[in-house]
Amino acid sequence: MLMYATNYVVCRIFFLKGGEVSQFIIFRSIISMVIAYRLIIQYEGQKSMFFVPFDYIDNFIEFEDEEPKIDQGDLSNGLSSDVDDNEFSTNVMTESDTNLFPILMPKDNFAIYVASIAGAFRQLIMQIALKYTFARNAGVIQPSVPIVTAILGQWLGIEDVSFVTYFCILISAVGLFVSMDIFYPNVGVLLLLSVPIAKAIQVIGLKIATSKLDKSLVHTYQILILVGMTLPISLIYQFLSGNLLSLFYITFVQACCIVYSAVSVVYVAWKIQILGVKIIGPIRVSLFQAIQPCFTIFLEYMFLGEQVTVRVLIGTLIVIAALVIQMMVNDGIDLNSGNLEMHSRLLPNP
Repeated sequence: MLMYATNYVVCRIFFLKGGEVSQFIIFRSIISMVIAYRLIIQYEGQKSMFFVPFDYIDNFIEFEDEEPKIDQGDLSNGLSSDVDDNEFSTNVMTESDTNLFPILMPKDNFAIYVASIAGAFRQLIMQIALKYTFARNAGVIQPSVPIVTAILGQWLGIEDVSFVTYFCILISAVGLFVSMDIFYPNVGVLLLLSVPIAKAIQVIGLKIATSKLDKSLVHTYQILILVGMTLPISLIYQFLSGNLLSLFYITFVQACCIVYSAVSVVYVAWKIQILGVKIIGPIRVSLFQAIQPCFTIFLEYMFLGEQVTVRVLIGTLIVIAALVIQMMVNDGIDLNSGNLEMHSRLLPNP
């Protein structure tokens, strides 16, 4: 959540320094392609000295994948019963197959394509919106993500939603309306209203995809589809605007903003998100989006000097209260040991 919040502020800094949306997306797409290449050679068991910094990042993120297993009791409403044991799995590639990166067909792996397209759409909308509105609005819109995720998740039979979760979602929604400038909307705020739908579709798609595929494979396809969707649109816009040379007018600060956004979000945050969706489920992952406003408001005040009103602070505290209630009631806290034990409804109890 801290990385997403920092990314909102960094993007805002980029645009305040005179950067364009197409400029940001084009250069971030180039870096994203390098990251995707790194994931591909890692999947094939190769190493490169050029990607040593990424190895240090991986040391802080436990992302070792095991053979995907689908328990017939894990997915409600019989979703897992539709999965054939002979379908694609991470072990389908053997040494005799030259260990090449697999091409996934949409008809066989529909979930990863849906999740990746939704994620790419969210990133595109977010960059455009941050050019026209404050970074804090991008943060405070996140508590609405669990609302859409819970509705879609229960409708699709992906995850059960308890009364406490619905209550916490309602509290988060109240905090959203209190803190966000939703009654005085601009172009950026209106665009941000579409973000929760895209995010909900993304995390639900990731839950289904990671039950069948290697998490590194899911991560790579997310990046490839992100680049495939956003890069052509940005290049066409830049060409039609007639300012191709202005694409290369970029300052050092703007370059740092692009690099940080690509590495922190596309590589690190997405990797953690995929792991979280697989372990604790999409609804709990989306519920943790609720703490983004806390980081965003603080970072915006520190680096941008934008005023923080009492209304925004009250809304943020309401959102934090919802998250605390969810964790204490639904996930269980051992008060004697101080350990937090979290068991997703999708995973078999130990």
